[in-house]
Amino acid sequence: MVRNEYCSQRNYQSKVRAFCIGLLNQYADIEVKLGTKKAYQTLPFVRVDSIYFSNEDIVRLQALVKIRVATLEAIDLRKNVKQKTALFRKKKNTMIESIHLLIDILREKGFEIESHFSQGRNETLKRETVISIRKGSLFWNKQMIEIIGERLCINLVQRIGGSTLVKVPKKDSQINLLLYS
Repeated sequence: MVRNEYCSQRNYQSKVRAFCIGLLNQYADIEVKLGTKKAYQTLPFVRVDSIYFSNEDIVRLQALVKIRVATLEAIDLRKNVKQKTALFRKKKNTMIESIHLLIDILREKGFEIESHFSQGRNETLKRETVISIRKGSLFWNKQMIEIIGERLCINLVQRIGGSTLVKVPKKDSQINLLLYS
């Protein structure tokens, strides 16, 4: 994959994830953190640790992603995929799976998400590209998702700063302003 294409895809994933975080923030407090690697050429990838719909209804997203990715790695190794390749896929699958889980939660909340999957090569995970999101009279197309997602990503990165973990309160005013303006 050409470097510019990689950066474009990576930025798109960061924007979609931030946009999904913004939508889910209408229903829950969300704990976010930055990945361990510094992103200099692409937007940082904001990780969701946990989603608090209530004191009893908590989704430990990071833990679910780790379990899912470990399962996929084990499947690769059983299929005699080289250890190095399985490790590379594990890192890539972490990003893909976390976005899939956020999209699944949004669908549970009544959002209609139009997307298409890229063709995975050699039995790799297929990347989901979100084309539009709708709920009731609210509608966002791919371009709007990218513009708003980038703004949300930058906002979340600034909030996290040097902190390990930041909890964004439900219906956060800054998130709402960026999401609906």
